[in-house]
Formats: sequence, structure tokens, C-alpha cells
Amino acid sequence: DGKGAAAAGLNPKPTDFTDHSQMRLKSPADFYNTMIKGKGAMPSFKSLKDDEAWDVVSYIIIFSDTKDMAAKGKDIYFRDCAFCHGKTGAGDGPGGASLPLKPRNFADMKWMAEQKDGALYQNMAMGIPTSGIACAAKLKPEERWNVLSYIRAFTYSD
Repeated sequence: DGKGAAAAGLNPKPTDFTDHSQMRLKSPADFYNTMIKGKGAMPSFKSLKDDEAWDVVSYIIIFSDTKDMAAKGKDIYFRDCAFCHGKTGAGDGPGGASLPLKPRNFADMKWMAEQKDGALYQNMAMGIPTSGIACAAKLKPEERWNVLSYIRAFTYSD
């Protein structure tokens, strides 16, 4: 929550990993780079191996999700998204074959690491011209956040 023992004396204040409104403004790559390079009062953790650093990033991302967000998102994903994006989010669902653009591969860690949740949410809400992403536009805002919580899990699956 950004309120550790040393937080009171720090400027800028540490990120509150439990605050979804703050977390959705940063991409996983932003957190990774801050951890490896350091920033402000945060020291560099460049001694971490790459996979260890990404493990930490995947761990801190879950703090901003409520307990049931990913579970609700999974249900919505399989109802409205899996037909095109596939069961594992790889963009290989049977419905995607007829679309003008191949559905996004949500299991592509390199691409997903650069994406802020706010931008992914906007794509779901507004659609992408000629992509066929029409079904996401019908989702309520809370449902979109739940789906985003679930698709982040594709990136960190073993």
C-alpha cells in the first residue's frame, strides 16, 4: 500500500500497489525498469536475474485486483473473447480466422509487458477499426477491468 516503515520520509511517495487507479497507468515494463534501474528513493535491484525480476512484477500486479476480479474476468473471457482470442489467449481461436486482423496474442509477454491497463481498456471500450473487436464494446466498465485482470494471467502462466 506504499506505507512501509520508510515511506513517510520519501518524496515522491512509493506507489500504492493496491490502488487500481494508480496501477493501471503503468505497464509491467515500467515496474520492471524501475526495479532494475532504481528511481527516486528506490534502489536498483540489477542483481536480480531477469526471470526473478519478472516474477516480482507479476506478484505486485495482483495487489490492485480484488480477489474475484480474475475469476469473474475468466467467465466473461470464455463467454465473449475466447472464440477469437483462443482458450489460452494466444489469438488462435476459431472465430479469429475470418477477421481482417489476427486477434491479439495476450500470451505474448514482450507485447503485454509494454501495455498499460488503461490503454488495453480503451481498446476494449472503443474497439480497433477493422479488427472485429465489437463484442468487448458491449461489456460494462467493471467487466472490462475483470477481463483485463484475467488476461494478465496469460502472460505469467508457466
